Amino acid sequence: MPVTESKLFRIQISHDRLTATLSVNGDSLPPACTAGKIEAEIQPFKLFLNEEGRANIIAFAAKLAEHAMPQPMVIAQGDPPVHDENGQIELLYKTSQGDAATGEAQEDSPQSFYERSNIQRVRAGQPLLRLIPPREGQDGRDIFGKPIARKRGRQAQLSLGANVRLEDDVVYATANGKLEYSGERVSVSDVLEIAGNVDFSIGNIDFDGSVIVARNVLDLFKIRSHASVTVRGIIEAAEVQAEGDLTCQGGMTGKEKGLFIAGGTIETKYITNATVRAGKDVVVRMEVVNCDLICRGALRIESGLLVGGRTVATGGLRVRTLGSEACVNTPVEVGIDDNLRQTYLRVAPEIEQLRRKAEKVRQIVEPLLRNQKALNAEQKEKATELLYNSYDLEDRAEQKIEQLRSVQEESRQYCLEEVVVLGEVYPGVTFRFPRLEGIIESPLKGPIKFIPRKVEGVYQIVAVDCLSGSCFSIHSGPTSDTWLQAAEALLSGKS
Repeated sequence: MPVTESKLFRIQISHDRLTATLSVNGDSLPPACTAGKIEAEIQPFKLFLNEEGRANIIAFAAKLAEHAMPQPMVIAQGDPPVHDENGQIELLYKTSQGDAATGEAQEDSPQSFYERSNIQRVRAGQPLLRLIPPREGQDGRDIFGKPIARKRGRQAQLSLGANVRLEDDVVYATANGKLEYSGERVSVSDVLEIAGNVDFSIGNIDFDGSVIVARNVLDLFKIRSHASVTVRGIIEAAEVQAEGDLTCQGGMTGKEKGLFIAGGTIETKYITNATVRAGKDVVVRMEVVNCDLICRGALRIESGLLVGGRTVATGGLRVRTLGSEACVNTPVEVGIDDNLRQTYLRVAPEIEQLRRKAEKVRQIVEPLLRNQKALNAEQKEKATELLYNSYDLEDRAEQKIEQLRSVQEESRQYCLEEVVVLGEVYPGVTFRFPRLEGIIESPLKGPIKFIPRKVEGVYQIVAVDCLSGSCFSIHSGPTSDTWLQAAEALLSGKS
């Protein structure tokens, strides 16, 4: 602490220059002095004295007048600076685990542990962060009356990454996706990458972009993606849905609970005991066992087998081994569009109901129209209203027929009535093509192709040897499922 002395008095000044303390210089008592004389004695030190400091000098002089050694007294005090507060970043979103500010769980947070996800999803246009500017403090003043500069606040530092924008100090998401915020950088990713398993540490996933899982998807968990899903391990008895492609580098072990759906192609090592739906192809390296599988494209298992379950492959089937030596029941439908079938089964009763209502209205209105002269104005208005009602019902029925026709036209792009077996096909296998079905009664060696063909004026299922070109018919006949004929009759106006 700096010390400044006169003959009689000593002034101790604090290192921060905010305090000056008056004491006697030496151990002997100086002669009595008035407060004015003390101020004159210390005047060369140029201290900034306020009322409190002068009062302490008066008290100090009073002690001397009493021939008593006064205690050191503070006679000058400065004002410490109030430093600026640095700029901050305020969270404007609620975290997936609770409130943005407190981290406390929300009242409406899901109760199922499967639904407790730590993935922070955001929507386009959502405000994410607010940049709060530094808060100004105040400069100080030392005991000499000189200013002490405060520390200036720094602006909050934030780097903007992908899919975010800054407007009026607020950061907004410009796309749906996962928020990535480290405190210094913010972005929104349209790809969600899971470094380990999808388990209780992750929870169920519902994501707008693509999902990539580095390991496995465990039993009973769910993934839904509006793009593609890639799993580098296996998928257990889980539900995985992708509007695009679904790729599983390991395999899919459904355990009779697994549900695997893709709007595009499904590609994996194997699939067992699962429900599978694909808008395009299903490509499997090893085997498909006991699955309910429907694909609008082709099913290709060129190095493995297909056995058990139920298979509907609109775009054809290409497999090494079909069925098994144990003659397991293995029904295969090829060239049949299940989407067309389900659409017909849904709209056909609706069309029939609309037509019946229209016919009922016509039965009421036609006699009235034949005798219009006998009708008064109100009755004529009612008859006209009923007539327009019948037209509306017929229009609605026709719209549903056009909906079915559109699905039929689309299905023609996918349909391929062909099964190719590269290895062996065993008894227990049942083929169903549009209008035809047949069974395998004895083992056959491939490569062999099964197609519907007219033989002596009758459509049959024919086996064609892919090497020699020779062919023979297998036991086959008209299918017992007549929905396709009914749909064609409806579309042609014969129904």
